[in-house]
Amino acid sequence: MSEHSLSGTERVSGKSRFDLIFSQGKRITSSSKLLRAVYIVTEHPSGTESGDSPARIAVGISKKAGKAHWRNRLRRLIKEAYRLNKNLLREKMIGSGKQILLVFLPSGFESRSRRKITLSDIVPEVTQILQRIEINGASTRID
Repeated sequence: MSEHSLSGTERVSGKSRFDLIFSQGKRITSSSKLLRAVYIVTEHPSGTESGDSPARIAVGISKKAGKAHWRNRLRRLIKEAYRLNKNLLREKMIGSGKQILLVFLPSGFESRSRRKITLSDIVPEVTQILQRIEINGASTRID
């Protein structure tokens, strides 16, 4: 699979994982306050197939952000910005034996204030958040 793809093994899924991220995760915000992220570093689950990714992401967008077509476009742009810059996170994860679960939460993007949104609006925000993530420190074991 290509280095710049975003496969199903790279997505956060399951209620228990989301509960863990939002209850114990660290929160970071981009300097412009347009994008937030919640993440948790866990021990990489042993016993899973070798295709399990060291980084898993999700994008959560409130219905208050706008209509479905606006939210879907924003979600696609955030995933694309992550896909293009995931090597920043992958470099931190190499050899650590840990897995990161990351949820992006756009807070300053809404259809009323920004009619047109492009990838060039999103990439700097995602890049900044990926650079600010700390991998070392306490980690949690998930089952």
